[in-house]
Amino acid sequence: MLRNLFKSEADKTRDELTTFRISLLPFIKQYQLEDRWQEACEVAFRGDDAITWIEKNSQLTRSSLFFQRAKEEMVAGAFAAYLLTHALPPLYSSHLNTLKRKERTLTVTDDYGVEHYEKWFSELEYFFEHVIKYDLNHWIEQHQQQLNQLWPDNNPAESVWGSGRVSYRAFTLPGQFERIVRREIMRVVDEMPEPHTPGYSPHLSGIDYEHFVASCFEKAGAACQVTRGSGDHGLDILVDYRGCRLAVQCKHYQGKVGNKAIQEVFAAKQFYDCLLAMVVSNSDFTPHARQAAQKLDIYLYHHDEIAAFIQILDEWIDAPDGPEVS
Repeated sequence: MLRNLFKSEADKTRDELTTFRISLLPFIKQYQLEDRWQEACEVAFRGDDAITWIEKNSQLTRSSLFFQRAKEEMVAGAFAAYLLTHALPPLYSSHLNTLKRKERTLTVTDDYGVEHYEKWFSELEYFFEHVIKYDLNHWIEQHQQQLNQLWPDNNPAESVWGSGRVSYRAFTLPGQFERIVRREIMRVVDEMPEPHTPGYSPHLSGIDYEHFVASCFEKAGAACQVTRGSGDHGLDILVDYRGCRLAVQCKHYQGKVGNKAIQEVFAAKQFYDCLLAMVVSNSDFTPHARQAAQKLDIYLYHHDEIAAFIQILDEWIDAPDGPEVS
């Protein structure tokens, strides 16, 4: 006690903030929030620890407004971490494959090898505003009482801020909460493994080959819907890439692909209102098939060339005179 009398105000402030942080740890450990809490605090304190953040904004004293705010942000960060762990995953889990595809598609490397993330960040903003935000706020409203009772000793009389203030354990959120949520979704998507593309085999059945071709498109960032067989007007795969719809027919042949495939995929293009049409094969095409494809504006590709085709499609979509896609 006597030794504390000779401490500077800055040291006393550091000690009290450390004690305050320790008082939050039982809650953090109970719900296994360590990583998410640390990330939430990093956002709240602009990448600094609480002490450094206070020093950058004011004097390091217990009477400082920023000292009080630091404690509030640590508590709010704990609640944010709880929501990131318990409320958020069910809201985005069904969209993860789409988000991973969007990340691949919208992260662009320029001619100098510099990666540009602007379009991907814009997509995350859109996803949060139109998919996550309302449902998350609704979840919070529905669970407000439960959130306020997370700490069993939630007693205003025992508040570390002293009497006359609401208990520090009452539910609140940090001012940067939306940014914290977007950052969490981006982290989850970034850590997702790339989709596995099954290897090609000459022994694949026709249906298996269709799924193999679809996986090649998906790996390149496209969304695919494999049809279920007859009655699909010549369509095997409906591909959507950046709003550009592509009708695809797959031919797994030992011999050359003939003119019939060209006619069928042309009909599918018209029926499904696609911008482009393509026949993908492991084999070559007959001269008559190539002639018909040129006349009807049908693309003919080997499955190994799908990634290269997507790159060409990117350039076309991004060109000033490119197509209008939704």
